[in-house]
Parts: sequence; structure tokens; C-alpha cells
Amino acid sequence: MQIEARPTQAEAEARAQSYAGTFGQVQGYRLNSGWYAIVIGPLSPDEAARKLDLLKGENMIPQDSFLATGNQFRAQFWPGPTAAGTPAAQPPLATGTGDAASAPAIVESPPAPTSEDSRETALAEEQALSHEARQDLQSALTFAGVYTGKIDGSFGKGTRTSIGAWQAAHGAEATGILTGQQRTDLLAPWAVERDLLAMAPVNEIEAGINVTLPLGLVVFDRYDPPFVRYKPKDGSGVDILLISAEGDGDTLARLFDRVGGLDLIPAGGDRTQDARFFSITAADSTRQAYAQAERRGSLIKGFVLTGPVAQTDRLRRILTAMQDSFTPVQNAVLDENLSTPSTVSAADLTSGLTVETATRTQSGVFVDAAGLVLTSAAGLSGCGRVTIDRQYDASIAWQDAASGIALLQPAAPLSPRGFATLADSAPPAGAMIATGSYPFGARLSAPVVSFGRLAEATGLKGETDQLRLSLHTETGDSGAAVLDGTGAMVGLVVAQPVDPSQSLPADVSFARPAAVLTAKLTSAGHPPTLTTAPYAPALAPEDLAARARAMTALVSCWK
Repeated sequence: MQIEARPTQAEAEARAQSYAGTFGQVQGYRLNSGWYAIVIGPLSPDEAARKLDLLKGENMIPQDSFLATGNQFRAQFWPGPTAAGTPAAQPPLATGTGDAASAPAIVESPPAPTSEDSRETALAEEQALSHEARQDLQSALTFAGVYTGKIDGSFGKGTRTSIGAWQAAHGAEATGILTGQQRTDLLAPWAVERDLLAMAPVNEIEAGINVTLPLGLVVFDRYDPPFVRYKPKDGSGVDILLISAEGDGDTLARLFDRVGGLDLIPAGGDRTQDARFFSITAADSTRQAYAQAERRGSLIKGFVLTGPVAQTDRLRRILTAMQDSFTPVQNAVLDENLSTPSTVSAADLTSGLTVETATRTQSGVFVDAAGLVLTSAAGLSGCGRVTIDRQYDASIAWQDAASGIALLQPAAPLSPRGFATLADSAPPAGAMIATGSYPFGARLSAPVVSFGRLAEATGLKGETDQLRLSLHTETGDSGAAVLDGTGAMVGLVVAQPVDPSQSLPADVSFARPAAVLTAKLTSAGHPPTLTTAPYAPALAPEDLAARARAMTALVSCWK
């Protein structure tokens, strides 16, 4: 079987060495064309045809491998050279086809080493396995921590590499093909875990959710809209909530707050939210939790998984199974009156909680990957506490009253979906600009993107430390990033001092230019992590809007 050809001997030797780690009878010959062929053989015609089908079927050799007669082979280069310039004495394969006058005689395959016999037997046994049995082996490899691919029953390169890793970890030759005993050894611990978890599909009709749950660890408890509660079974310590509610983006935001405040979920952690999705990953010294929910149309579906820190690996496997199987059913949502009647309406998912309201809110822009926020200093005066995106405590790292800008440092590093890059110059007058902001504070669960024009690169009196924008702004827009058409930040919206003797048009607003931001922050000992944006083509409006939303933060001032 000719399985590869390479243009140089060095490349071919490296590939032959690699194949020899899995197969026996690997040889290399120079071709008449000057290339170097890697072959398996010599083999009889029937044996070669059978092996070719078997190995190609298992994706263990390239799909363009073929049976070769050897009449194109010259000097042997691997594993040892033959007489230069003469045909190989033993070609890897004689098929008995082609020109009888030029074809070499058929060479019968010599007895293969026992290890090769074992490999071939193991491969044949493996090929006879059912699709489900092959999936079980992949699941067992996943449980063993050596496989991260799909459980699809197809033994490709990823599965073979994982098998080899498992074999090596257990002191066996890393052939990538499991013997019968190795299959038994691999499956045994996974089978114990499988039986303990008792993962099974659950069709939760009332909530409109289909999902696979570990019914060996949890048991249905009760309906508690918007939750379906599953409590720990036999002291497992694992809790699961299925989330099913009806509402809009504001409902999702309130639900995010409620889920984040559950006793089951440790404080802090990684919490992300936008208008259609939220997720929470949190842990403390004893417990860990994961929550997610997504809004599709008017329906919100998701789940919460939580359990002991000591079961981290087990919870990770359960989470993967739940995420892979989670299927929301359309037009079905948990009835708020399904359990004990309540005076609480579904419109207020924060029932039973004392909801604190921020004194005032404004906008901000993430300026690095750890969540540092640049904003307007004017709205931070007198704040007893400052938060980013409703829940992350922050402190004022630096502020400059003259320019009206401030930097907020989150109490713990964040992972914003995006952060700003600084433009090296202002766009020309009349150029399109965009802002991402929270003009109405926390009333909206996602930033508002507004489009306008750069009216002038100076203030009304020629001030060089201002940009004049043709853009209607609200109080909450203060601290928002101003982006040019490429998505680079060219300024920061700041509040304009009120002059009672003047009344400016509604579409006149102002921003600090990028040059001022850089100079002020650097001179104050806080050199910006903003980077100069390279030249880039203008973005489509929808792409520019997405970039603006990703870098925008809600800044809240609390008593």
C-alpha cells in the first residue's frame, strides 16, 4: 500500500518514522519521478486490499492511499538504503495486475510480528463494534480527560491521538488502537460514573424544556415559577433549577439579578449579560455554580447547576451534557400559577427582594481586557459606592476635574466583550460618528447605539480640547465613547457647563478628543492602555453598532 509521497527524502523519512509508530512493515522507496514514497508491505494482493479498506475506513491512512505494484520504486531510503540507482529487490506490494512483462513477481507476505498481528486483530474487533459502543469509548476517553472532541462514534485523528495518550498514561504502547483488554480497562471507571449519574433525557412539558439530567444525583422537588427545582438525591449536594419565563429584555435583566442573588450561587465570579443572554460562573471554598438563560422572542429559557467544589470534574461533565442537550420548546412556558398561588405577578421576577435604586447613572467605556473603565468625572461626585454594569463594585482610580474625565478600577478583574482602541487623529468635519451609551440608565438592559456627525474638531469658541458633535444626547450619555467609522475611539462624551443665558440646539453636544485623553492620563501617572488603532476600512453600520455595544459600560452611583 502506498500511503504517502513527499518531494524530499528528509520529509519522507520523518513521515515514515511517524507511521512506524503505529504500523509494522513501513518502508520507503524513491520513485522514478524523484519523489519519495512511503509504503506498508510487502503484502499479498488479497491481504493488501483487505488492509487498505480497513485502514482507510478508520481514517488511519490518507484516503488517496492505493495499491502499488512496485514497478515505480527505485532505491530504498527507509529504514535502510539499498544499492543506489537499482530497483528495490523486494517491492512493497505485487498485485498481479498491469503489464505482465514489466510487473515483478508476486511476493508473499512473510509472517508479521506478533505485535502487528495483535494490532490488526484489535483493529478488526474495533471495526466490528456498534456505533453506540464506539460512542461509549469516546465518552470513556472524555471521562479519562484525554478527549475533548465530539461523541460521534467516528474514530478520526483526534480519537486515535486520545487513545494513544490514554495508552501511554497506562504504560502501554501508544498505538492508537485499543486491544480488547484495554477497552475493558478504559470503560470500567466510566461505567461506574455513568451508572452513578444516571444521565437521562427529561421532557419538562410544563416548562417547555428538553434536557439531559443526572437523575442519579437529583430528584424533582417542585414548581416554583420561574423555576423548576430539582433537589439533591441521597445527599449528592447537587441542585438544578430549570428556568422558564415569559418577557422582554428588561425581564431577562431582572431575572439575571434574581438568579445572581440566589443562596445557591456564590458571590462574585464571572457574570455576563446582554439583551438576549446571561451567564454566571461562580465558586467559593465549598460550592460552585453555573447559570445561563437566553431570550428567544418573548420566551426565556435556561438552567442553574450547582454543587460541591469537591465534585468539580463531575459537575463539568454534567454541565457539558446539559448544554449539549438543552432544547427550549417553542410556545411553552412555565405557568406562574402552577404551584401555590401567589400575589406576585410574573412581571416582577425580583419578588421578595428589596430592590435598591442607584442615585444616578451614566455611561463608560472599557479600555482594557481587565475591565478598566473610562468615564465622565462629573457624575461621580458624592457617590458612596460605584458599580460597573449594575453589580461589579469599582473604585475611582483617578480623575481630572479640568478635563472632566475619570478612570474606574473594578474590585476584581472583569472580562468585557470588547474594549476601545484609540484613534490617532480626529476624523474630518462631517464624518459619521457613533456612540454606545445608557441614556436611560438601568431601564434598558443593553446599550443604545446612536449615530451622528462630527460637526467640528474644536469647541464653539475654538477650544482645541473639545470636539463638537451633531448628536442628541441625554444626561446618561455622559462618559460614552465616540467612535469613528472604523470603530476606533475618537473622543469621550462629557457634560457641558450650563450657561443659563444660552440655549443650544438639542443636537449640539461635546466630547474630549482622543489626544486630550491620552495626554491627561499619561501626565497623571495613569498611561492609558488604549492602543493606537491602525488604518482600517469603514465598518458596516451593524458591525459598528456591535463594536460600540461590546465596549460600553453602565456606571452607577449609589448612596
